[in-house]
Amino acid sequence: MVAGGITACVPVGDMQQETRSFPLDNVDSASIKLDVGAGEVIVQGGADELFEGLFSYNVEKWKPKLDYEVRGGKAAVTVRQETVKGIPAGNSRDRKHRPPP
Repeated sequence: MVAGGITACVPVGDMQQETRSFPLDNVDSASIKLDVGAGEVIVQGGADELFEGLFSYNVEKWKPKLDYEVRGGKAAVTVRQETVKGIPAGNSRDRKHRPPP
């Protein structure tokens, strides 16, 4: 709902955390695309897998969507986040990073 240029509030819930990974099996090269909005993103090397990610969020629509595909030894990973219109009502958190070893 928008009234006089003011955007509706987005509900903030409990902190959610999930880990996702994709194997290195039969992959010669890879591209990783991050299509995410505001929030904290930490990218680093040293993973045992092709991709290891830890995602923390407390706005349900900020839950990342991941796509993974391998063709002919080339992997493509996409991390997407839905665009949320509105202002989070409360203490919102959004973090994407590699889990500690």
